[in-house]
Amino acid sequence: MCLFRYTGSGDNYNGDMAIITLQKPITFDHSVKPICFENHILAAATVENGMDGFIVGWGPTESSNNVDVFQKVEVTTLSYYRCIERLSSNDKQYDLPTDKFCVVRKGTSGDICRGDSGGGFVRYTHGRYYLLGVISHAPLGKSNCGRDSLIALTNVQYYEEIKLGIDGEAEYVTS
Repeated sequence: MCLFRYTGSGDNYNGDMAIITLQKPITFDHSVKPICFENHILAAATVENGMDGFIVGWGPTESSNNVDVFQKVEVTTLSYYRCIERLSSNDKQYDLPTDKFCVVRKGTSGDICRGDSGGGFVRYTHGRYYLLGVISHAPLGKSNCGRDSLIALTNVQYYEEIKLGIDGEAEYVTS
């Protein structure tokens, strides 16, 4: 089921979110754990510069083509307006939807590449891991990875619908 009406790249990926309802419960163990979610209903424009966290996901590495390799790339946030500056080119200002913010890779290890969309931006705060965003899109460089390590994320805290979906109170869009 889908919570949002997604119109694709024509709307700069605005509302590119979904909640998947599983038929069976997940069993948590040493490698599968829950993540915390805080609903602030804040526009991505409120995400500050310099909030450190990491992007996680599975996929191939430079030394392995296995897609089941867990990876973690350290990143830091850019404010909404700094992100627009970085995404804009020449005299054309980039139209970044208000549900987005950006991150850039810290250091030189790891990259966010084509196929990584949906990966989570996670911060460790007060002894817990929190999901703040998911990879939306990026201007791609020559290697099909984020140009200048710049990635646009959808701010999951922006959507009250996500909290309602978690609580089982959401009204779903079926078409």
